Amino acid sequence: ITGTPPVSEVVDISGDAFYGPGYEDSDRLPPDISKLRSLGWAPRYDLRTTIRDAMQAFLTTPQSAPRAPSFLDARLYSEP
Repeated sequence: ITGTPPVSEVVDISGDAFYGPGYEDSDRLPPDISKLRSLGWAPRYDLRTTIRDAMQAFLTTPQSAPRAPSFLDARLYSEP
């Protein structure tokens, strides 16, 4: 973007080295709901249904979701 090469270096580092030993990366671990199940709780919907319903609600009522400002939106830059 600026036309100059970056001055910082990107370094690949393991989670253990960065966060310390014992860190569990949640991106790779499925959630464990066994404690909740032992208390009698059970999910009503599976993940696919939950995501589908959330996306459907977002698409049918977009005014309720936060909207990122658009640089092309004249209302944001109009003079008073």
